[in-house]
Amino acid sequence: MPERYKVEILPTAWEDLKQIEDYYFLQFGMQSAMKVTEQILDSIERLESFPDSGSLTPDKWLNKQGYRMVISEKGIVEFQENGDGGEYK
Repeated sequence: MPERYKVEILPTAWEDLKQIEDYYFLQFGMQSAMKVTEQILDSIERLESFPDSGSLTPDKWLNKQGYRMVISEKGIVEFQENGDGGEYK
């Protein structure tokens, strides 16, 4: 069985996700808001099995800090390895 990594969604990321969900709810309705939220969370969950699936960010400074990104259908998830090689935030 392939190694699984621990992925932690930080409180500020949860707040961002809630704001995205609220926006889609107000603009397009509940079904759209739930779909977008699920797509973003699915992208994050895939990092547990495929942590190298992300790419470099457009920001050189973030890249130097070890950040990468995964593009979801309706959003971008930025993440950083937590130094021990097994945890991503």
